[in-house]
Amino acid sequence: MTHKKNTKAIKLVTMIMLTSVAQAQVTINQKLTASIYSDNKNGVEGDDGYKLIEERLEIRGNGQNIEAYARIDLTKFIDAPSSDYRDDERLERLLTSYHLGDWRIDIGDIHLEMGRGIALSLKPIESAGVDTALRGGQMAYQSKKIEFNIFGGEANPANLDTLSQKHVVDTPDRIIGIRGQIQANKALPTIGIFGIYLKPDDQKLNELLNAEKEDQNITTGITIQAREILNTFDIYIEGDYQKRRLIDQEETGKAIYSTIDLTIKETIILIEGIYLNGFEQRGSPHTATDTRVSYNRPPTLERIDQEVLETRDILGGRIRLERPIISEDYVGHINGMYRIQSPDSEEEITQIHGYAGLEIYLPDKLAFSGGYRDERYSGGALKGEKLKSMIHGEGDLTVGLEGYELHAQSTNELRRRPSDGDSGGEKRYARGSTLLGLERGGRMGLTLEYGYDTEKEGVRQHFFAGIAHWKFLEGQKLRLAAGTQRGGVKCIAGICREYPAFAGARFEWLGHF
Repeated sequence: MTHKKNTKAIKLVTMIMLTSVAQAQVTINQKLTASIYSDNKNGVEGDDGYKLIEERLEIRGNGQNIEAYARIDLTKFIDAPSSDYRDDERLERLLTSYHLGDWRIDIGDIHLEMGRGIALSLKPIESAGVDTALRGGQMAYQSKKIEFNIFGGEANPANLDTLSQKHVVDTPDRIIGIRGQIQANKALPTIGIFGIYLKPDDQKLNELLNAEKEDQNITTGITIQAREILNTFDIYIEGDYQKRRLIDQEETGKAIYSTIDLTIKETIILIEGIYLNGFEQRGSPHTATDTRVSYNRPPTLERIDQEVLETRDILGGRIRLERPIISEDYVGHINGMYRIQSPDSEEEITQIHGYAGLEIYLPDKLAFSGGYRDERYSGGALKGEKLKSMIHGEGDLTVGLEGYELHAQSTNELRRRPSDGDSGGEKRYARGSTLLGLERGGRMGLTLEYGYDTEKEGVRQHFFAGIAHWKFLEGQKLRLAAGTQRGGVKCIAGICREYPAFAGARFEWLGHF
């Protein structure tokens, strides 16, 4: 079934369900954005000198047993640099949920996740340009002891990549899954099982190579979670197994993940471990990134902003300790991570990362942290050679000033990597951002931002921007950003993208009705 047919069917079901609601409460959220992109001086052609108007309208309706949600996206380019930047208007998201006791039926665009995201994760992260839903249906049951859901449909990506601003062609990969979870009583662990079937829509390579069978992924998993064991610790264990067919070749993937949250008096200890062996959940090519869509998002063991090379073959663990120091107003933490990428291969890389920090509340907040990270080849001909290393430091200060709030935040990284070319030697560079903001009563504020990145020569290395916001009515907010902001490779929760540097101005109006 095509997306167009799916949309018509969903609209029909939505209308039928809403007409049965005697009194529906409706809320509307809208976000209007107008941007001017000038020359960002990043050495890349074709991403400058255009204007963009975006409108996102969200409508929610709640009745006695029914919830409905719709999102309309409109995009208008002026002086678009290429055909990759397209005007568009569409009903991007539509969802109707019907509740009947412990049962729920969802029809439309569904966001869901299996386990800890190792096998499947369809949850949006707008700041990383990730927004894919499952357009289809789901039936779920939930009681005190049992949870169950079955779902199926086609992947429906948002058609504007919010990072590059390029158009995204639909990738209607088929996804079907089932999940069950049971906890007989509070003294026993919660046990869950699930299964997922994925069939990529794009089979062009199979046709070109005369493959006899189409590509597909079949994934199964089990989760075990026990809380408050001996009133001291929680434990979570997940195991996944996968069989894939790629161009008539059978492949397998394995995954094991576990966390232990332990509390000893005032000390909180987190222990986390992961093993991934050839495990991935890939679909059709993503037209804006030239990579295959990833439908899973495994834990990374990393801080949320750290660069992750890949999440297919990993072995590693981390430990974090947190406890008050002197008094409850001083909280210290220390974290250590050891991870091997592509273990037992010619491309094996060992990553070590340690950092520590302190948070002070008196009553204003002061937090600072810092650490060291080292990545080097540990297999093959390059064994022992450095890939890159980094010393980093962060600070965060919030101070109340009689109706005003002063906020300062800074992140800084000193990096080293081998020099480009055959000359040998080491490349040293730095990157970071510092923000200084003043806000009055949550209604208005002004933030100044300075960023720098000295890795590449011949491009802009220093960036200055101003960001102002004003809540002029209840539920109505204006935001204006102007200047330049640094780009480069940035990662959020293991999703690493090349962010284009920004130069220009952006106006936003956010409204709630």
